[in-house]
Amino acid sequence: MSSDTIYVFTNQREESYVIPSEADGGPEFWSEVIRRGLFDAELAIEKATQSEGFACYPPEE
Repeated sequence: MSSDTIYVFTNQREESYVIPSEADGGPEFWSEVIRRGLFDAELAIEKATQSEGFACYPPEE
């Protein structure tokens, strides 16, 4: 097992920010992302219960 990694893309720069979910403040950061509606809570639960994979939000159309 390894830490989940959160990639955050913004319009501030071309590269993403990479945040290990087990880093100091990682769980609080992830909770805030979901609270603000920046990632779907149901999708987060679905991905948290899987052993591998990834998800993008909002979904590509």
